Order: sequence, then C-alpha cells, then structure tokens
Amino acid sequence: MNRILKEHQEKIRLGLIPEPKRLDPLEKAEQNPRSLRSAINARCYDCSGFVKVDVTDCDMPGCELFNVRPWQRPHIKLIVDGTGTPLSEKPAKKKYDCFDRKIVPERFNSQGKLLSPYARLKNNLNSLRAAINAYCFGCMCEQRMEVKLCPADGCPLHHLRPWQDKG
Repeated sequence: MNRILKEHQEKIRLGLIPEPKRLDPLEKAEQNPRSLRSAINARCYDCSGFVKVDVTDCDMPGCELFNVRPWQRPHIKLIVDGTGTPLSEKPAKKKYDCFDRKIVPERFNSQGKLLSPYARLKNNLNSLRAAINAYCFGCMCEQRMEVKLCPADGCPLHHLRPWQDKG
C-alpha cells in the first residue's frame, strides 16, 4: 500500500497525472446540498473566517452548533490562554439580546413532543437536525415566521432551515 501511494505521489510530482482539486467546506456543501454535516461544516468554516483551526478552537459554547462543529479534537486537553483560563469556559460573545432567553421551560405539544428547538437540542446534543433548527431559531430571534422567510440565502444552512414551505 505504501509503495502504491509513493508511486501515485511521484506521478503527481512529475505532472503525469493532475493533482486532485481540494474543495473547501463551502464547495463541498454546494456539491452535496442534502447533507446536514456538510452544511454545518460550511457554516462553522464561514463563521471562523475560513480558518479550520479557528473552528477547532471555537470559544463560542453558547452557539447551537458548538457540540456538532467539525474538526473537534476531544483527545486534546483544553487550550489555556495566557491568563490560565480554559477557552471553553469563557463566556460566548452574543450577537443578539434574544439569545439570553434560550433557557426556556420544556413544553410539550399534544403528541408529547418538545415544542422548543432549544429543548430538543438540549435533549439530544449530537443531533445535526436539532442543532440546525435551534441555530436558525436563535438567529431569527426565536420567531418561526422569520425563520420561514429568512432572506440569508448565502448562509450554508438556508436551504435546510426548519418551517420552510416544502415545494
């Protein structure tokens, strides 16, 4: 196997075969628009200023996508800044005042399902769909109609947002 890889790399170096194009997360999400994972990867990559290391070292634990963000390295201990405070314990910078109301009582509908996207995410922290729903809900200041009418078509999560018309 190692010999085959070295031969392939040598052919690329000599120009006998073209080097494969590496896609960034935004391009990958465009190629596979139904993938929740690709959309989340693209959103986090976009948020970090197009730097994967910044996604890995994300210090926004208040973000709904924090637990499902890509390129996490759980086997590496917490990164500590110059003051000795772990970055993951720093308070998240908040964009909107409505983010302060995320902790809501868990209400259920008539079928026994959780009503709040935050409660659904809290119930299953590793759910990609729950993370996207809660992120969109928070981004639009907890207004379902605003999520449905979201004008941010440049957002990698736009076509996966909840409550939009199917059609």
